[in-house]
Amino acid sequence: MSLRRDRDLVFYPEYFDANLSWAEGRRIPRQLAIKSPKIKELYIAAKQANLEVTLNESMAYSRRWWDRKGAITVKKRDSKTSTLKSLAKSLRAVRIELLRKKKEMLEKKKKRPTGARKRR
Repeated sequence: MSLRRDRDLVFYPEYFDANLSWAEGRRIPRQLAIKSPKIKELYIAAKQANLEVTLNESMAYSRRWWDRKGAITVKKRDSKTSTLKSLAKSLRAVRIELLRKKKEMLEKKKKRPTGARKRR
């Protein structure tokens, strides 16, 4: 029996970064990738995909050792490739949801009356 089957899977934000090439570390097609993914977004995506996940904010991807973006560790249930693709789809949905919430917050700020301040 191979020990490799029992290991957890490690995923770095660079795997999902549309700004990076294959040589720089992107592991999914550009169509599934997003620009500058954050480790928190990746963590939320893993949670939404019902994966057992641990956040490691101090880790760095070996090809970009100077840039400590962090990593997530996922309990292995399936192959790394299939987990990677499902995470990419979930990550895209998380990004869309976060952008929608941010847009709503900005709209609420614009709707506030500017002259309605309290007087001392």
